[in-house]
Amino acid sequence: RTVLALQESAHDDAIVEAYLTAALDASHEDALLNGLEALIDLVTEVPRLFRSKAPQTLTYVLQLVATRKGGVRALAVEFVVSFAEAAPATCRKARLEVNGVDACCGLLMEEDPAPEAWEVSEEPEPDLDAESGRELGRDALDRLARALRPEALLPRAMVVASELLQRGAQGDWRAARAACDALAQLAEHIGDLRAASAKARKNVPLLDGART
Repeated sequence: RTVLALQESAHDDAIVEAYLTAALDASHEDALLNGLEALIDLVTEVPRLFRSKAPQTLTYVLQLVATRKGGVRALAVEFVVSFAEAAPATCRKARLEVNGVDACCGLLMEEDPAPEAWEVSEEPEPDLDAESGRELGRDALDRLARALRPEALLPRAMVVASELLQRGAQGDWRAARAACDALAQLAEHIGDLRAASAKARKNVPLLDGART
């Protein structure tokens, strides 16, 4: 039985390795788009295939999130959150609750075409394009919080938000807005956290005991 399990694991690794090599060819945009779509289908249907390759795969795809725009970036984000939804325990072991928050806050830092309008406008914020960094960041944070549990994301989110707010105090309005966006998005899950165990609440800054 042990030999069979090892053979199955080696076979899974070979499948994933072949898929990653073919799918994540960053030199060809169309091939990369098709490859990411195939990986999303695969991680959704058979997430166990990625178990041993999770850290390397997430690291590479999160680099695409940070460095690409348009459809490639949107599909890279979709792969990350789909992986978290399909295999949350595997993604927690790969520290996605840290790296995922960092990536989302990076997306939330994206500048609008007319940033001065955001600071002085009295009108509600217009709808964002589905592939804009801020829209992708908001949606990804929401889905990651649901998949990995809010108490897993909030400690890192509080640290990053604190750093961003310090930059905001020095005049970086994008950093201040990104911090507000991230905390506002995760605040929707505070009710879920209040219903969690006392141990889970204790591990989250500002949300333990009477201060909840």
